Amino acid sequence: MRSNPSRHQKAIVVHALLDSESITGAYRFGIYPGSPTRIDVAAVLYPRVDLEHVGLAPLTSMFMHGPLDPPDKRDYRPAVHDSEALAIIQGNGEQIWRPLANPHSLQVSGFTDENPKGFGLIQRHRNFDYYQDLEAKYHARPSAWVEPLNDWGKGQVELVEIPSGSEANDNIVAYWQPEGGLKKDQPYSFSYQLTWPDDLKSDDEQSRIVRSAGGQKIFDEHNNSEVIIDYSNLSAEQIKDINVNASINKGKIIEAHLEANPGTKGARVFVTFDPESADVAELRIQLTRDEKPVAATWLYRWVSEDWAQ
Repeated sequence: MRSNPSRHQKAIVVHALLDSESITGAYRFGIYPGSPTRIDVAAVLYPRVDLEHVGLAPLTSMFMHGPLDPPDKRDYRPAVHDSEALAIIQGNGEQIWRPLANPHSLQVSGFTDENPKGFGLIQRHRNFDYYQDLEAKYHARPSAWVEPLNDWGKGQVELVEIPSGSEANDNIVAYWQPEGGLKKDQPYSFSYQLTWPDDLKSDDEQSRIVRSAGGQKIFDEHNNSEVIIDYSNLSAEQIKDINVNASINKGKIIEAHLEANPGTKGARVFVTFDPESADVAELRIQLTRDEKPVAATWLYRWVSEDWAQ
């Protein structure tokens, strides 16, 4: 039997059963139209076997190229992606901003946490000039955000970046992986809210990362690598009191400094680094004032084959 919703109805509720050889369960989806669209999800899961690797609240997206990850072949479009970064608000309140990549080989990254406050795949740039695509309209693609509504315990947000040669393929996956997986014959309840906003909510006084780019440092006889990160909403007076905390898990940081950027009404961070003989290295950059962060922590996985000239 089919019927149309009442004009007074605020949501459509869908129930679903999950049944497979390894797990069974039930889902409730409360779908709320509006800006942004919202889905309230409640799930009860009963594993029939021990499940070591489980992805909860999975998101998929597409990333082909951008300022940190230029295309392998010429493209008149400066950026091609449905999402540009993984954002996380950890259980301790720390905000993470991890730019996405289209790697030459499969990359899997884990961000350990306990009771995360939220994570999602974000499309921050809303200006047509950033993409120059009349057909795909990447500047109008929504972000996706997961907000847990109960305690999820210990685990990690896992990010999977899959090599892709076509923007028709979703090659980005993000989900929550519980520590230890799910055990046989134990019930598990998860509830969360899914929204599709333009961007994350933020305090008007909070600085935002608005652009990331990288390459070989100009006029450097040692041919070192460099990343630049643009931040909004930082005055020249504030910049004087801000410290740049940059680290790399393999190799060394050569230089890190901050300059005013009138174009963003904020600041630009320059970080020069040498990964030495490493094939993969993890960069971490955080701005602090009075030992407190003034913006999200910027994380990036440097992969030698992706940066090869």
